[in-house]
Amino acid sequence: MRNPSSALSRRSFIGTTAALGTVAATTGVPRLARAAAPSAKRIKLGISSYSYWHFRDPKVSIEAVIDKTARLGVEGVDILHRQMDSEDNGYLQ
Repeated sequence: MRNPSSALSRRSFIGTTAALGTVAATTGVPRLARAAAPSAKRIKLGISSYSYWHFRDPKVSIEAVIDKTARLGVEGVDILHRQMDSEDNGYLQ
C-alpha cells in the first residue's frame, strides 16, 4: 500500500524533471558530457569471397572481389579456399 504523503505526484514529477532538464541544459553539463565521451570508433567490416561465388559461370576472381572490397572502403576480405586458383607463393603475393 502506498503512503500518499510521501509519494510524488505525476505533476510534481514532471515539474521536477523539467526543472532539472533546464538546469542541465543551461549549465554546460551537455558540453562536459560530450568532452568526456570517447571518440566514436569505426566498425571494421570484412567481405567474404563466398558472397561473390555464384555457383555458375562466369566465375568472379578473388582479385575482382578484393578490388570491389577496396572500392567499398572495406578493410578485410575473407577468402574461401575453394575459390582460389592457386596456392603458389607467386599467386598469393
